[in-house]
Amino acid sequence: MPYINSKEKEVLISMYPTVIKFIDDLNGYFKLSSNRNKTSEDKAPFAYLTQRIEARFVLDICCKRISEEYLHVPIFTIHDSILTTPEYEELVQSVMVEEGKKYFSLGVANDVRLFK
Repeated sequence: MPYINSKEKEVLISMYPTVIKFIDDLNGYFKLSSNRNKTSEDKAPFAYLTQRIEARFVLDICCKRISEEYLHVPIFTIHDSILTTPEYEELVQSVMVEEGKKYFSLGVANDVRLFK
């Protein structure tokens, strides 16, 4: 049974039926550690799982490595982003790419934006 129905989801189902079925099958089948004391009806959707994976990758892996190996590099995080100064942009990117290959066994896409 689909976790949620919408016109947009119908398009995704037509393009990626196996992936959407996998996500629907997982939705509501796990609890986050912060939700363990809640009722069985309060199950987390797949999006929560992917957000936790993303946070672990950015904070616990990439930021940890940068802060341990490059003490002089300023880093700040906003959600799934690592902010730094322009002179360390390539360093931060290279760490994310290297760690992405190890953690996910594939490359990660990263987007560089300048903030003024």
